[in-house]
Amino acid sequence: MKGKKYLKLVLMAFGRQGMSAILNFFSILIIARYLGPEGNGAFSLAMTAALTFGLMINLGLGQANAYFIGRGETTASSVVSTSVTMMLLYLCIFLGGLAVSRQFLTVTDDDWTYLYGVVFFGTFIACNSWLLGALQGLLRFEYYNFSMILPSAFFLAITISLVMFGVRDHRMYFLGWGLGNISSFFFMAFHFRDELSRGSISKDKFLRSISYGWKVHVANLCSFLVYRVDIYILGIFWGASTVGIYSVAQQVVERFWMISQAISTVMFPSLASMKSKNDSDGVDLIVKKSLKWVFISSFLGLLILFVVVDWAIVLVFGDRYAEASTLIKILLPGMVLFNVSRVLASATGAAGRVGVMVVVSLTCLLFSATLNYYLIPLYGAVGAASATSISYGVAFFLGWFVYKRF
Repeated sequence: MKGKKYLKLVLMAFGRQGMSAILNFFSILIIARYLGPEGNGAFSLAMTAALTFGLMINLGLGQANAYFIGRGETTASSVVSTSVTMMLLYLCIFLGGLAVSRQFLTVTDDDWTYLYGVVFFGTFIACNSWLLGALQGLLRFEYYNFSMILPSAFFLAITISLVMFGVRDHRMYFLGWGLGNISSFFFMAFHFRDELSRGSISKDKFLRSISYGWKVHVANLCSFLVYRVDIYILGIFWGASTVGIYSVAQQVVERFWMISQAISTVMFPSLASMKSKNDSDGVDLIVKKSLKWVFISSFLGLLILFVVVDWAIVLVFGDRYAEASTLIKILLPGMVLFNVSRVLASATGAAGRVGVMVVVSLTCLLFSATLNYYLIPLYGAVGAASATSISYGVAFFLGWFVYKRF
């Protein structure tokens, strides 16, 4: 891929990331202020559970779809048909399993509501990742970008409507968030309607995708848990109110991930295609430029946010979230390093060395879980931020070693 085209696609992806970040920020702001730390914490825990479930069941097929379509080794029609069929099968199995389990388990109605929501929305999240992988491999980034923005816009509209009607039940906001993800599925299904009508499931291609995807799946799941295990442990030891404050800090810092995500979205299928053509010079050039852009922009973001965060948090979120400014400062150095590590992970995955990334991700997860489990009971949210920031640094150094060594 030529440099100008690559830069154009990166800028398009970055624009989408920026729009999505703004929409998500307003949703987070409204929920945090309207529901308070307790309600915001309960919502954050439910959302994290659904995201975790969706990632657990996606089998890494999203990245596998992007990889094999980018290399020209599979077709969009086969990928899309397989994805939708698997989603319907998942829904039947998991929802049926919950219905049967309800006859034997003693769980409150509120908990059952969340369980059904986590399973239902998580299944759509998994299918969305598969379809997004197809769009990514086809380099249809205008549709990819819209599919990523749509859930944020839909969720913001529902959030505003709920506030206007005076709804303070955090379950309704969780419902709105889930419906936003479902809206993205229907948009992509409509876009792929021709592929669905003529597509067929290929057993050989599916098994090959599973063979590649399970390694990516384990690595992605571990990476996700590295920056979500703190939420779970914090909720266990300190409760929803502390999670509500911490999640604000975490969400603000994670807005900077749009830098690495925009570049990785374009870089992965591009590098996979170049690798199949043995264009090693082009690969090295893209990786070096991408690392440079990510580090410089992330570091500048760190400096700006470090200066303004104290008064900005109180101004925007209110006095109840003042502690979040300290947590953000602790998380920022790790954010810069983790941004760079995500680019390194994409480059390593595009080279087909996903097995090595599994080892790296498992190591980071074990380190993060151990450190969080030790620090959170003692220091609460400050301990969670410290453990997470250090874990991001470990992820960077291991990722850099793997990239240079292998």
